[in-house]
Amino acid sequence: MTTEPVFTPLPEGKFTCVLADPPWQYSADINRKLDDKKLGRSDKHFRCLPTESIRNLPVKSVLAKDAFLFLWTTASFLPDALVVMERWGFAYRSYAPWVKVLSNGEPRMGLGGYWRNCSELILLGRRGKPKVISHKVLGVIHAGVGRLAQKPAQIYDMIESLCEGPRLELFARNSRPGWSSWGNEL
Repeated sequence: MTTEPVFTPLPEGKFTCVLADPPWQYSADINRKLDDKKLGRSDKHFRCLPTESIRNLPVKSVLAKDAFLFLWTTASFLPDALVVMERWGFAYRSYAPWVKVLSNGEPRMGLGGYWRNCSELILLGRRGKPKVISHKVLGVIHAGVGRLAQKPAQIYDMIESLCEGPRLELFARNSRPGWSSWGNEL
């Protein structure tokens, strides 16, 4: 039995913009039955959390009355991500796919139990009535794949074009100017 990582408390503040890339636990998750043993691959590379632990993070305590959430998920965890979004105090509003591409622009074939997935989703949730800076932000990302779990840099520009700060990244792996970062892999 693996133990869950111990996190530091969330940063203080009232954030109007939250980006989260939860370490979804593919293996041993009590909420799902897996018939594909390959799906435990993420657990071998970094410490993952069961969905219930992600849901129970006290994210509401650091939110402004009006805020946006940008929540990464894969197709396998879409139902869980919607529940996490609601538990954290957000209503689902939209999504943007990250289409993973090769250097020639062709989709990069990925893994999948049914279709060979070449994308991930970033879900957009809203709490209250946060101000939208621009309604001209295109809701799709075409970008290559970096190291394991690394998301495309374009997402920060998209988010910064859409909403004002203060901004918080949960489960961050890097810091970014103008953002507060929280996570065990910084």
